[in-house]
Amino acid sequence: MKRNIQYIIFFAGLILLSTACVKMDNYPAPNASFGGIVIDKTTGKGISTEQPLGFRIRWTELSWGSNVKPDYFYAMPDGKFNWDRVFGYANSQYEIVPVEGAFESPDPQTISIQKGEHKDLTFEVIPYIHIDSHYAVKDSILTVYFTATRPDGSMPAGISPYAISQVWILISNKTQYISYQNAGGYDRTISQRITPFGEAQLGKETSKTITLAPGTYWFRIAIQTRNPSNACNFTPVEKITI
Repeated sequence: MKRNIQYIIFFAGLILLSTACVKMDNYPAPNASFGGIVIDKTTGKGISTEQPLGFRIRWTELSWGSNVKPDYFYAMPDGKFNWDRVFGYANSQYEIVPVEGAFESPDPQTISIQKGEHKDLTFEVIPYIHIDSHYAVKDSILTVYFTATRPDGSMPAGISPYAISQVWILISNKTQYISYQNAGGYDRTISQRITPFGEAQLGKETSKTITLAPGTYWFRIAIQTRNPSNACNFTPVEKITI
């Protein structure tokens, strides 16, 4: 009997503790958001990236103090980004900047967000490599033409450009979300690596013919440099039917 009373007291204490914890965690949910786009200065459009593992957005709530750790999330393949888990309040301060892409990160932007508010931001960046491309399809043959260049201002003055490590025509017959660093983001049996490709090929048109079986395909060109994030510069995804 004594032991039963002890059990009853023990479990009653657990119930009271859990109830107290629920009451203590009664905080408001995030009530604001921010988003926008990272524009490629060489095209005037959203910069093409991959998903997942493309560039990230770093955001830091400066209002919390000088030692607060930043948070990160990945951008979309067309350079757009959105985050809807922000607390808006008077005198809030958030520092936001795109990082880890195939471009030099721009200066951060600092914004204040009120409760229920959405803020749109625009960043402009210069890619490490700019790619002009076009293609032709005849019967079962895809011919891709492209010219890669290093845009002016793609690296800070006095810094050597990152060397080119790999160049690919990435092809998939399963997904339009073609990604170089994500397993399954392209089909290695039909994608083509362009080699050799180095400084000597910059500014010159390169072409590659690829024979494909009947079907629907998506493809793009990826050029990877030896930048700190190993990020790739891409052309937009193209869709073809053979």
